[in-house]
Amino acid sequence: MKKLNVSIVTYHHTPQFLERVISSVLKNQEVLNELIIVDHSSTDALRILETKYPLRYIHPGTNHGYGAGHNIALKRTIEKEVPYHLVLNPDMEFGEAALARLAKYMDEHDETVMIMPKIVYPDGRPQEVARFIPSSFDLFARRFMPPLAKILRGSFSLPERPSFIPVLSGCFMFLRVSTVAKVGLFDERYFMYMEDVDLCRRMASLGENIYFPEVSVIHDFQKASYKNKKFLKYHVQSAINYFNKWGWFFDRYR
Repeated sequence: MKKLNVSIVTYHHTPQFLERVISSVLKNQEVLNELIIVDHSSTDALRILETKYPLRYIHPGTNHGYGAGHNIALKRTIEKEVPYHLVLNPDMEFGEAALARLAKYMDEHDETVMIMPKIVYPDGRPQEVARFIPSSFDLFARRFMPPLAKILRGSFSLPERPSFIPVLSGCFMFLRVSTVAKVGLFDERYFMYMEDVDLCRRMASLGENIYFPEVSVIHDFQKASYKNKKFLKYHVQSAINYFNKWGWFFDRYR
């Protein structure tokens, strides 16, 4: 059954850069219903992808942020009643069985509302992409005092078996669409960053967010907010929006 839509939000990427992730998605024809590219670039030069690959290209003409871009595709998925939707970064790579294995787990576990595989760097090192609900001090320490943040995290390590973890990274969010329809789409007050944490906690209010290390995918993670002041500004503003919404110091769910 074609039970999965996949959305990728791009911003001034080249067709050559996107070939790896597009190829990875299209290898998973067993479960793939539709691949949707939402292009936030200033021009629609990437429309050429429609002539090379079986995908749907959308150029909104305005850039309202990462979550807003994926919301365009999610609304389509909800309308078409496709059971699952994968929110995917453009810098990902995985094999042909990856998405089918995740869909199978979701099929067999009705309580699972979101699933994410093990995420590794190109050299094979695991990325810390599954974590607990952050506090304002956690985020500040991770960004500006990494040694202290490492001490505060203590002995936490990613599990080796499928496990519930509250927050899963926005780079690869495999979602149960019926749950998204109940809790709502990405909050578009976040232009970039923290929109994944916000959605994770809403999804987890109705089920389990599962970290699934039996499947691995490659993420060529660039940590843009550590290298570019513009992205750092987005990160800080999103953090302010997040803690204004959920509480700066007292958060019952955390």
